[in-house]
Amino acid sequence: PMLSCPRPEGDVASGWCGVRMAVWIDAEDGYALSMGDGGLVARNAKGKVLKNVPSKVKQGPTATRLAALATWLVDHQQEALRTVETWMLGSLPVPTRVLHAVWPDPWWNDVLKHALVAVVDEPASCGLLVEVDPSRGLGVVDRDGESQWLTAPSVLIPHPVLLDDLDDWRMLLTELGWSQSLLQLFREVHRPPVDAAPEDRTWLTAFEGARFEQGRFAISRATRLGYDVRHGEAIARLYDRGQAVRAEYPITFYSNPLDPTETGPLRFSDARGAPVGWAALGPVALSEGVRMAARIHAGGVVHPEGP
Repeated sequence: PMLSCPRPEGDVASGWCGVRMAVWIDAEDGYALSMGDGGLVARNAKGKVLKNVPSKVKQGPTATRLAALATWLVDHQQEALRTVETWMLGSLPVPTRVLHAVWPDPWWNDVLKHALVAVVDEPASCGLLVEVDPSRGLGVVDRDGESQWLTAPSVLIPHPVLLDDLDDWRMLLTELGWSQSLLQLFREVHRPPVDAAPEDRTWLTAFEGARFEQGRFAISRATRLGYDVRHGEAIARLYDRGQAVRAEYPITFYSNPLDPTETGPLRFSDARGAPVGWAALGPVALSEGVRMAARIHAGGVVHPEGP
């Protein structure tokens, strides 16, 4: 999600995505421009911040360049977020030299700060990331609230479903008053019941039968949440334990998107399209597939009498 940017006050404008910009940029006819919360902000020659940008300035070359910069910065921030999320979802080792390289960038910094990182092959060596120093390593706060430096050549950004002590980390983050731009520790996790047999799918049937007044509403919800929709199915492409998996969740069965629809059974398939039972999945792929179904299902209506 995009960071909020407060309206400028006085002579200093708060920049795009919470980053301080170089105050004001001179524009045409004595006006100056900066970036506020989601758009241009202008002040006149007397230094008064205006409620609206004059149209002649808004259509000028300075405003055009600033608008293009704002678009680039949003794309840049989203690229950083998507990349770090990919590392987390794929349990991919991240060389610490990569973190050293991107940490000075304020948008990468925002995504990585307070993320839980763990040394590859040493999961006990972990903590909430607060600093990256080329000479000392990665500065973290461990589960006991103590500061330490990690000097390993690579780390993981673990998915929360892999953490046995997830509640402890959530509590620590809350007690410190910190937040994460990366949805990691407070991400929804889904695990099968401890007594679920491999052939048992009954614990997944809760995500069937959510009704939408029109099929396009279900499609819109799925795409808004970031999932692909193909042939009436919402799709999450996942990777876990070296295995590429697709979670497939039917959300519309009719060719006319204006017709009512209801959701179908969640299923998984491998890279060849062959069905994969949930018991054969890694915990990350299973959790993320169920998370997709749960999020879309929550937008529909489940009637007590059933389908």
